[in-house]
Order: sequence, then structure tokens, then C-alpha cells
Amino acid sequence: MGAIKTDQFTTTQLSFARTAKAIGHPARIAIVQTLYRQIYSSNLELSAITKLSETTVHQHLQELLRAGLISGCYHGKFHYYRMTDQMRKQIESLTGIFEEDVK
Repeated sequence: MGAIKTDQFTTTQLSFARTAKAIGHPARIAIVQTLYRQIYSSNLELSAITKLSETTVHQHLQELLRAGLISGCYHGKFHYYRMTDQMRKQIESLTGIFEEDVK
């Protein structure tokens, strides 16, 4: 099996690829869209928006958390999620990646 040659790609390209892999499911894209528009959302709210079970939404949230794209905190007995500043910046500069020269 061949080695992965990441040194031939820019930091921006590698970062975008990691983000794209983490949001590579329509449910995770819907979650990210919601969190982009709202400051915080609970698992219950995201379940209602996506029309998926709370368990399924929780699994998608765990994937986004592992990738560092969202963060979570407890408020009372509910867990709320928000988009990280890093993810927000990546989304806001998304069009810029397609304007860059290829290395």
C-alpha cells in the first residue's frame, strides 16, 4: 500500500479536506447549517430540525465534536452545542479556497 503524500498540499487544502470528511453526511451538514445560524442548539432541537431520532443526532454530533468543529456545554440538564470559531472561519472563507492557486 502506498504512502499518503500530504506534503504536496497546502495547509488550507488539508484543513478543508478534514472538515469536508467530518461534514460528509447530509445530516451533519444540516446540523452545521443550523449551528451557523443559531448561537446554541440542544440535541432535542437538532433532532426536531433534522427529523432524526435523538440517538442518531447524538452520533452525528459526536463525529463533529471529535473533528473539533463544534463544542458542547451543559445548561441545567440539557446539553447544548455550538459551532467553534475555527469552523465558523472556515465556512466564511470557504469560497476563498476555490480562488487559490493549486500548489
